[in-house]
Amino acid sequence: RPSQKLEAPGPQAMQRAPQATDEAAAAAGTSGRTVRRVKRVADEAPDLVEPMRKGELTAKEAERIVRRRKTTKKAEDLRAEPMPLPPDKYAVIELDPPWSYEEQKLAAPGNRNAEDKYPTMTLAEIRNLPVNVLAAENCHLYLWTTANHIRHGWSLLEAWGFTYKSLLIWHKPHMGLGHYYRNQAEFVLFAVKGTLPLLRHDMPNVFTWEVERTHSKKPDGFYEMVEECSPSPRVRLFARSQREGWTSWGADL
Repeated sequence: RPSQKLEAPGPQAMQRAPQATDEAAAAAGTSGRTVRRVKRVADEAPDLVEPMRKGELTAKEAERIVRRRKTTKKAEDLRAEPMPLPPDKYAVIELDPPWSYEEQKLAAPGNRNAEDKYPTMTLAEIRNLPVNVLAAENCHLYLWTTANHIRHGWSLLEAWGFTYKSLLIWHKPHMGLGHYYRNQAEFVLFAVKGTLPLLRHDMPNVFTWEVERTHSKKPDGFYEMVEECSPSPRVRLFARSQREGWTSWGADL
């Protein structure tokens, strides 16, 4: 029998693969999404395959365990070897803490908890951040918080030596989760150390910035507003990307 030359699949075959998986899954009485989940779990956590086979875990539950293992390991690594903070003093500090929902018994049902997506910190760990060390003698602080954690934000401001001045509200375009009312806003506690007026005095405190639907991502419009209202130098803590005109600090850069 003549040998056959093996070639890499072309674009049409690559597009066909998910559809073929879906069709095969449908024939087996399941979904292509479940099949892909099972494969991911098998690749990353072979020990979970047998519980799935026995029906002790669903593919979705197993995938969540895999995500949680990754974030737990990352959190342990960061606690064992903390990242060095920027060495300078800043006139503006923007802080988006990785709030823990489980510590406050606020975890959402299902698999959309913050702990499944990135390493979180306890209130004590956030409070112990040396924010006051980064702050210039006169400094603006923008502290992101959620409806569930807003009451803790004021205690953090006091611990860091700042005085609360105003509440900024981001009215989000999409409705989120919530145990009672569904959340459709995030909040920024604006606080001042020393004396430092805003560069503009015609800015409202409610905003409708657009942003892609990525967990915890903050809108560019927020940073543009801060750049108009607060002087440099500026630092972003727990940033996930670089931004021109800012020092960015975070484990996901």
